[in-house]
Amino acid sequence: MPTNGLSDEQIFAAADALAARGQRPTQTSVREELGSGSFSTIGPALKRWWAAQKEAADLAEVDLPDSVQTKGRELLALVWREASTRARTGHDALQAAVAELERALEEAEAEGARAIETLERELEEEREARAELTRQVRTLELDSAGLRAEAARVEKAEARAERAEQRAEKLETAKDQALAELATARAELAAARAERAASEERLSGSGAT
Repeated sequence: MPTNGLSDEQIFAAADALAARGQRPTQTSVREELGSGSFSTIGPALKRWWAAQKEAADLAEVDLPDSVQTKGRELLALVWREASTRARTGHDALQAAVAELERALEEAEAEGARAIETLERELEEEREARAELTRQVRTLELDSAGLRAEAARVEKAEARAERAEQRAEKLETAKDQALAELATARAELAAARAERAASEERLSGSGAT
């Protein structure tokens, strides 16, 4: 079973498409048809495809009774319906997952926007508080020359100003983190949408075949 994301069904479908156009399926042509994939994955699957073609050709040469041929066609129809149902089910599940991711992203964006707005407001308040404390420190420095009590007030105001500066730095960091998480969520949604588009394209190609 392929482990790089390509299944036998995908490789078989590419080989079938090439054969239908009159081209001989090779590892290179199948890879070009798929647009990706490694030869170590395509090669073994393509051998199985050729083996299946040979087996089908051998069976075609066998003169089967009409009743057996009818049963065979009915069995093939059942297999095709089951495969189509499974493909649609997988596609529907992917669409549901993408819809859920989109909903979660919308909620995350709204929550992120609210959080960023709050952080920006708190940051502005901290900056204003820091500016006010700085003014108070300067005022105290001017008014408390030679007075021990005033000197103590200046020291406390400076400590408060330092704490306000630290708080402002933390809020700035939290804001950057929230923006980074929002960007990551948007990237995940883009990947999910790309996967859904690929699934729709494969389903459309399977229906056309």
